[in-house]
Amino acid sequence: LSASAHRSFDANLWGINPNTLKLETLPGGPNLERLKINVRDLKRFENKLNREALEYRYKNLFLKKFAS
Repeated sequence: LSASAHRSFDANLWGINPNTLKLETLPGGPNLERLKINVRDLKRFENKLNREALEYRYKNLFLKKFAS
């Protein structure tokens, strides 16, 4: 990830859906194009990803920000 993509990930502006491995952004927030993220999903890295970590981050950080 680029530094700006990593910062926006840390800020929970986008997340990785652990079921589909698609990148998702917050409604009303910047979309992937605006964040200059060219990848739409991480399926090609499926075997290298820690699903448990993805699920935790998605549910406990990204979706909570979505609900705010």
